[in-house]
Amino acid sequence: MEIVILNLIVYPEMQEKIYQEILKVSPDRKDLSFSDRKKMPYIQAFFLESHRKGRLLQNMLPRRALWDFSYKNYIIKKDTIIMVDTRLYNESEENWTDPDAFRPERFLNEDGQVVNAGSIISFSFGKRNCPGELHANIVAFLLVTSLLQRYKLSVPKGQEMPRLDLRTGFTLKPYPFQATFTRRP
Repeated sequence: MEIVILNLIVYPEMQEKIYQEILKVSPDRKDLSFSDRKKMPYIQAFFLESHRKGRLLQNMLPRRALWDFSYKNYIIKKDTIIMVDTRLYNESEENWTDPDAFRPERFLNEDGQVVNAGSIISFSFGKRNCPGELHANIVAFLLVTSLLQRYKLSVPKGQEMPRLDLRTGFTLKPYPFQATFTRRP
């Protein structure tokens, strides 16, 4: 969630675009529900791009090959431990033409509908995908839309824009930053 707040602060024009999308769906400023998300493609694209750029883990949990198989020019033997390096995928120019750019529009087609959502590896993949993914997406959507309905987020006066690179530890996370929450009229 930290990375989403960070991106909202660093990219105020995107924050405003999300706010306008919220107003379009809820002009009377009633709280949104998760089902409203279907009418809000830009915020969905923003979350997808936040997942791509701000991956929590560089390596997914290890997997074990259940049988021998070939991949490209390699033979993977049964019981081989396999590690997935998401950085190689998320930063690949082959997968993303401009991987260093934070650009939610890459997940929207010409009609403004969400595309390529399945190409994000944020909660793992396959049969052993994270069981909390849906819950995390619901909470993130409701929290961010509720925050942006009420507040404009910005860098505190006199402070520099926060760093976007991630620091390593058990997980990848943003460097500490501060935010100002200004009540919307």
